[in-house]
Amino acid sequence: MENKEIKVTVENGVKELVVRHGKAEPVAEFRKGVKVSGTLSLPRIHLTNPPKSLTSKGLLVIGDKDNIDNVLAYSYLEVNRDKGSIDFIEDAGNAWENTYSGILEKDERFEKFNINTGKSYTTLELAEFIKMNRSHFETREKAMLLVSSLRNFKAKVDKDIENADDGRGNRKILLAQAVDSNIPESFKINVPIFKGYDKQIIEVEISIDAGDLSCTLISPEANDYIEEVKDSLIDAEIAQIRELHPTLRIFEV
Repeated sequence: MENKEIKVTVENGVKELVVRHGKAEPVAEFRKGVKVSGTLSLPRIHLTNPPKSLTSKGLLVIGDKDNIDNVLAYSYLEVNRDKGSIDFIEDAGNAWENTYSGILEKDERFEKFNINTGKSYTTLELAEFIKMNRSHFETREKAMLLVSSLRNFKAKVDKDIENADDGRGNRKILLAQAVDSNIPESFKINVPIFKGYDKQIIEVEISIDAGDLSCTLISPEANDYIEEVKDSLIDAEIAQIRELHPTLRIFEV
């Protein structure tokens, strides 16, 4: 084994040098950053009760609520209205940078109706779907009346054609007449449109193609609600966060 010379300088009156052999203790790692996502209110909820270990240029702040805004000088809020998102970036630029993302997403109970998506059903498929989701209607009785109308729709159309066929190719006109007279123009459901928010009663129209009897569900009312309410929900979250931490930087992107 090769011998190596090690020079040690002893200063300030130190008279003894102790050399220990063995494995050194592992160097403790800094905490790692996290990424959390959820409903639009997630950043606000996090900032309502922030953790005790927010950092400021390496300084640890524990339970010091008066200094929290100074700590947040190295954090910021990022708002993207097109995506319907609010992101709180905590301790930006550090190895332990955290991101808390709130996203305004449509509720699954609303989305499964495929309203304004162009999805088509046969009348029997739509009848079965409504039967299995009758709990979202104003009353179950109204849902089952619609189910009955849809189930009887095809039989009624066939009978009308048989009774009124003039043998001159006027089938489409007869179908259109049957559609107008047999199926309710609309129905109402009570569902939350956005995740984390209250239920809304919305009117849904049934559009039936006279050529193939396929049904689609449309709702101008739901479309208006989505367009008009999205910005107001985001603004409400921002206002509450500003009230909690007036010095926090907020960027619209």
